[in-house]
Amino acid sequence: MRDYQRKRVYTWENKQAWMQKDGVYLTKDECRAIVNRLDKIIKPVFRAKLVFGTGRGPSRATHRKIYLKEEWGQSLGVLLHEYAHVVECGFMRTEDHHGRDFVSIFCCLLHVFHPMQPSFKELAQSCNDFGVNFKEFDYWMQKLKLSKRYKPFGAMRTESIVETKKKRTSPKQRVDALIEMYPSISYEKDYSFWVYCNSIVEDDPKYDPYYDEHYCDTWKEVEERVNHYVELINQQVGPRITPTQLMINKQKLRNS
Repeated sequence: MRDYQRKRVYTWENKQAWMQKDGVYLTKDECRAIVNRLDKIIKPVFRAKLVFGTGRGPSRATHRKIYLKEEWGQSLGVLLHEYAHVVECGFMRTEDHHGRDFVSIFCCLLHVFHPMQPSFKELAQSCNDFGVNFKEFDYWMQKLKLSKRYKPFGAMRTESIVETKKKRTSPKQRVDALIEMYPSISYEKDYSFWVYCNSIVEDDPKYDPYYDEHYCDTWKEVEERVNHYVELINQQVGPRITPTQLMINKQKLRNS
């Protein structure tokens, strides 16, 4: 089905005070809480999964999934827009995109749940100003069993929220950080990795559990090996010795 008024809907909503996209106004947990509350009140035919992403393209929704762009997509206007798609898809058993039923559902959600609570008169006038077609609001208010007895969501923030994100590190980065802390551990890389620890007597199974298998194939294996060496050092399983002592011990091993 052709989405004949998609552009008009976007132009209309972006000119309204209740559609704010220039900052992070909701946390991810708040977005989930809003969707859960809407699910309890409206009881949609399908409960869509809420997903966040940073990829290309706009926020979007089907009857199975609401995909919100991180940061600008985490606003109440955008979330209600996408939830209206879920409701329309479920009740109409079709994807009418941005048709008359969708616009009517979206306006009902704005009227009841948005903290600004725009009136139907204001919404109808703004739709007419931008040539956006809509169905009678009373039809969907009754179908969804909505009324003003439901409290709107809390006032939107005026400042952005920056959620702390865990910085991803690679096994190589973690290995290099450990080696900086434990300089006696090192590795060499050619076709494979050679990992060893100078503070543990080499070639002696009594001290080094890897005396005959210093080779590793992947960074993950290198990280596991280095972590084990660190554990041995911290537990003082492998004796800490000076380079001179290491040479003496090696000579004793050769002569034995």
